[in-house]
Amino acid sequence: MASILKVENISHTNGTAAMTIDDSGRVLQPAKPAIFFQGGSNTNITTNNNDVFGATNSGLPAFITDGTNGSFIQGGITYNSTTGEFAVPVNGLYKFFFQAYLNENATCRVSAYRNSDNVALAHIKTGGETVAVETIVHLTTSDTMSFRHATGADRTIYHGLNHTFGYIHLIG
Repeated sequence: MASILKVENISHTNGTAAMTIDDSGRVLQPAKPAIFFQGGSNTNITTNNNDVFGATNSGLPAFITDGTNGSFIQGGITYNSTTGEFAVPVNGLYKFFFQAYLNENATCRVSAYRNSDNVALAHIKTGGETVAVETIVHLTTSDTMSFRHATGADRTIYHGLNHTFGYIHLIG
């Protein structure tokens, strides 16, 4: 026997809105962990092997996450601009994507790291193109994610809003 639950909002006992269903049946989850970050210097930057993109302690510009040009953070994901690392507020499966625009004629590799483990690698053999890495990974609240230059030599990356960007979001 089927049951029908007729509600517009689902909230935690403390009043935090967890889910809203509008009159068309669309489900919104305003607290679901997600981030969309972008490069913001709109200039060429030189990255060295193993530099963490978005890490100011590597001498690189930080990512933009403040709502400029569509960037955002919600649901408790944090970004440490000093280290370039992202941390999640809840254990689960997360989808992530990162793209960098190589602005020279050379090979380029970008790696995604969970803590100190390389979990994904992308590679291109020519220049003037984007190199992107994407996968799904299980993260816990003690894990960090970062994206690193993994070519073995210096490379010129264009750090513009629409050229270098990425996202991380909870899928389950």
